[in-house]
Amino acid sequence: MSNWDYDQSKSLLSPENLGRVRAALKTGPVFGYWYRAHSGGGPNYWIALEYEDFERTISRGRPADYYVVWSLPALVAQGMALAEARFDDLPLDPRALFSREDLRAIEAHLSDPSREVFALFLGTARGAEAWTTDQEGLDSIAEHAEWYCRPGGEGYVFPFTSSQDRDASGLLMDTVERPEYWLFEAWYPDEWGHAPVEIA
Repeated sequence: MSNWDYDQSKSLLSPENLGRVRAALKTGPVFGYWYRAHSGGGPNYWIALEYEDFERTISRGRPADYYVVWSLPALVAQGMALAEARFDDLPLDPRALFSREDLRAIEAHLSDPSREVFALFLGTARGAEAWTTDQEGLDSIAEHAEWYCRPGGEGYVFPFTSSQDRDASGLLMDTVERPEYWLFEAWYPDEWGHAPVEIA
């Protein structure tokens, strides 16, 4: 972002965006990532089960930090999950949340080395975890599917970054990084409520 301008809809702290989070949390968790504008590092991933979780996450934000937020139930309803499982819905005595078919679907998606997935696990004493990974993380996904295979445990895997699969407009295909799947994108505002937007 090259310039700061006042754009309420792009402010993470706008009443509209905070209202979107509150409304989404009534149906289930929200999750996302944020880039710290001046850290030079990669994104930070998070998941919120309650509004207080979201508040703790954004309390670490700084002006110009960039956020993308999703609703977990909305993505599942849109059919975007490569794998999804809830322990309470599984047959008796499962060994893992994800079936062999689920793990094969994830592996097939990651057979293209340019692809990544967004994995989320929640419930049980382990709390909630969210991260992205590529082919090298398949074992970690399988391990988490076993760790969270307890009452209340849930697991989800969504298609994420793909550097090659793009549509005619240049947007990534078959990934939750497309804008139509976001709850919203926003920037942490400065002390005057300004959010960074590109000015032509």
